[in-house]
Amino acid sequence: MKKFIFISIFVFITKLGIYAQCKPDTTIITPGIYPKNLPEAREDSLYDEAVQFKMPKDTQSFLGLVKFDSITITNISNIPSGLIYQCSPLNGYSSCTWPGGGNGCLRVFGKVDSGVFGKINCVATLRAYVVLGGKTTYFETKDTLLFVVQPKGYNLNTKVFSTFESGDVKVYPIPFDQTLNINISSKQSVKGLIEIFSISGKRVFLKTIQLNSGFNHVNLETSTLQKGIYILKLNSDEGELCYKLIK
Repeated sequence: MKKFIFISIFVFITKLGIYAQCKPDTTIITPGIYPKNLPEAREDSLYDEAVQFKMPKDTQSFLGLVKFDSITITNISNIPSGLIYQCSPLNGYSSCTWPGGGNGCLRVFGKVDSGVFGKINCVATLRAYVVLGGKTTYFETKDTLLFVVQPKGYNLNTKVFSTFESGDVKVYPIPFDQTLNINISSKQSVKGLIEIFSISGKRVFLKTIQLNSGFNHVNLETSTLQKGIYILKLNSDEGELCYKLIK
């Protein structure tokens, strides 16, 4: 029984160590969020990364000099399911609050849920308390953190999202059966290469296509593919497109 209690305490302390609070990087002197693009996560896998902040001290506006008293992160939305965030504590301030001109950080950790993948934009809402004309007031602003979550078992180091500038991309139907359709807008006429990989990374489909400037519709014959999970990849000079598919 004592051995079991000792092991339980050890595991508990170990977990606290893995998800320990981050330490603000005081060498950062330029106001901002670092990094804006977080290291990649993986579906159904553990994740633990720190985000550093340098708070502005003052700024010039049309109303005169604005001094920042403190800045609070009130919320971070659209974090990949399974992950949470924890701010570094600072004596004299409430959770996720740092003084103007100060350094702070938060740690994003947990285990990404199964079925979560792709390009995810997390939105941080910040409330800045400022001193203007001898009076303290506040305003809210938003900033974006980019997550890329790779699918579990996919080992080709390929992004699972679209980098086509137009953003006008549709892959359907999902689940697919005998055929798979891709609607995509291209800014120029370019050749493209379509590949489909099994979840283990084996290529099972290959086709060269021509994308014209404007709207394009591509129809793929997929009746020979077995039921399962696949990764669709399209490469061209215009951009890269990746989707996780189910048949």
